[in-house]
Amino acid sequence: MKRIARDELWPGMYVIGFRKRDGEDAVTVDRPLLSREEIAETVPEGVTVFVDEEFELSEWITTHIGLEVERERRELEEAKLALETQHAELEHERNRFRQEVADWHEHAMERAASGAKAREEGNAKRVEEMARMRKEMAAARKSRQEARSHKQAGVVEEPPQTPIEEEFPRADKLYSDAVSYARGFIDDVREGKPFDYRDSMPTVDGFIDSVFRNESAAAAICKLKMYDEYTYTHSINVSVLAVILGKRLGLDRDQLRLLGMAGVFHDVGKALIPDEILNKPGKLSDTEMEIMRTHPAEGYKILKGQKAVPDVVLRAALEHHERYDGRGYPRGIKGEKIHLMSRIISVVDVYDALTSKRVYKDPLPPSKVLGMMYQWRLSDFQPNIVEHFIKSLGVYPVGSFVRLSSGEHGVVTVLNSSMPLKPVVKVVYNNRMQPVTRYSVNLANLPSEEGALAIEDIVNPDEHGVEVASLLQ
Repeated sequence: MKRIARDELWPGMYVIGFRKRDGEDAVTVDRPLLSREEIAETVPEGVTVFVDEEFELSEWITTHIGLEVERERRELEEAKLALETQHAELEHERNRFRQEVADWHEHAMERAASGAKAREEGNAKRVEEMARMRKEMAAARKSRQEARSHKQAGVVEEPPQTPIEEEFPRADKLYSDAVSYARGFIDDVREGKPFDYRDSMPTVDGFIDSVFRNESAAAAICKLKMYDEYTYTHSINVSVLAVILGKRLGLDRDQLRLLGMAGVFHDVGKALIPDEILNKPGKLSDTEMEIMRTHPAEGYKILKGQKAVPDVVLRAALEHHERYDGRGYPRGIKGEKIHLMSRIISVVDVYDALTSKRVYKDPLPPSKVLGMMYQWRLSDFQPNIVEHFIKSLGVYPVGSFVRLSSGEHGVVTVLNSSMPLKPVVKVVYNNRMQPVTRYSVNLANLPSEEGALAIEDIVNPDEHGVEVASLLQ
């Protein structure tokens, strides 16, 4: 335990408590404070603060997520076992039906032997028809039961994924074209020119196709392409990530198209925010923050003034800063009063904002942001939606530059959905950051024993001059 002044507190410190004056009772906090806002709300100025200087926030969050993922893995294994049991029961039932048909056929043949040829033929036809009907009924019953079991277990059968090395260049081209489109329509809004939301459809359809081919490539390109134009890239990133999350939640293609367009236009109201506020390198004043908070309503007005913009797109612009517990803005609505697609946009909007470089902050590692969002899942977001988002991206998203326990460095190229802490890693550097002959290792296939190869840490590639995008091609 260490005593520090309140002004020395930083986000992520574990605060045990504080005392206003010597001799007074200490106020207990006993948790990490994850943001400056939470520090300001929890600890008054001018007090002595007691902190746990040995506490590691990243380890705490990773462990927390790991436990939750492990619990869900066990649940899936139990569901799988139940499915296999049902399959065995159905196989037994089918064999019983087969035996019944065989017995029926044998009995019919015995009777036919003592009767006329016509009756023999008639009996044989009836036996065959009964056998066919029994098989069809058994197959239909099995199909219904398997479909029910798959649905209960949350099993979704996916077509084979295009290799990331093949999809990444296509996603790169799509992304560059999309940013150019975003730059054009946002600049038109700033100049008071009209625009047609339908012009975004080819861009959104292209990303939907890319997500279905290999969603990891589309997700990675959002974080690996370097543009100093957050206003434009944020809209495209939110669109792509929203489509990925929407696909995970089971939306059909028409719904994904609307969701993708909602992502493109969700922040259009920021086009009317003065640049000195939008790109201010320091903290916004209360007055500036009030102006910034007008952008959802302004975006709604802008879109409402265009021709036949879908209601879903309008609501996403208005509601993407609402929070599930009602603490959001501009209307303070909560729960399912917020449109489902607005709830999806709000999740990916927070993720992209925190993982992107801004004029006033450096980007946070995706794994740390996912851990922070996991802590907020019961207040800010729809129940279980953050868990689905984490499963979509992985604990170590594709494109993460990592250091292995061997000291070697590499890039995550493929997720293992059943073992999220053990993805496929392409090893490219040794422990001294010297290039090596590249090879891929599937950490999930290695023996689970002490000292086995594992991811030790996420490394900032910029500190070593590494261009991760080139490693994925």
